[in-house]
Amino acid sequence: MAIRIAVCEDVEQIRNYFERLISSQEDMEVVGTADSENGIVELVEKTKPDIVLMDIQLDTEKAGIMAVERIHSEFPDIKIIMITIHAEDDYIFEAYAAGAVDYVLKTESKEEISESIRRVYKNQEFIRPYIAKRLVSGYMEAHKMRQSFMYLLSIMTSLTNTEMEILKAAYYGKSRKEIAAERFVELNTVKYHITNILKKLHYKSLRHLISDIKDLELFENFFKD
Repeated sequence: MAIRIAVCEDVEQIRNYFERLISSQEDMEVVGTADSENGIVELVEKTKPDIVLMDIQLDTEKAGIMAVERIHSEFPDIKIIMITIHAEDDYIFEAYAAGAVDYVLKTESKEEISESIRRVYKNQEFIRPYIAKRLVSGYMEAHKMRQSFMYLLSIMTSLTNTEMEILKAAYYGKSRKEIAAERFVELNTVKYHITNILKKLHYKSLRHLISDIKDLELFENFFKD
């Protein structure tokens, strides 16, 4: 029995290329093509293919990913392979999270694309080296971010009320002189508190500390007024 494949690609020449590629394989057949999110969803509902080759950028930048989510939620057994020119991390993560099972660059050889279809059909999916590298990199970055987040969140609770108020004022752009004037204290007093803050949080510069707090959005989420 031939592998039944639906193709979704908004560029006609590329759509025709994949249609010819699939049709040239003895064990595959094209059940239909589409060029939009709604078009592929309707085609899948009508033809129930084994596999969908799905472009990411259709009528909108990420319409392909939206289509994957819709198809996967209604027909979880239909396997979806992303076909795209993009190798950026965001696209890879979002495609897999939406329910795609493989991710093939359009620049891959005909043999690689057809073999990908066969592997997916036989439930022999694997993560390609360039995808694995990005997934690992993304995981490590996320893990590092979580560690930094929990570390700063926990250690900031050791600050006194005065230290927290001074840090918050600096975070929102106040200079040391402005903080001293607002608090009716000497400039050296503010400098003393900032030194203590940096020691407690193990930072060498206030600028670096504030940059990390902004990246983690700690004041916005945990230390609101």
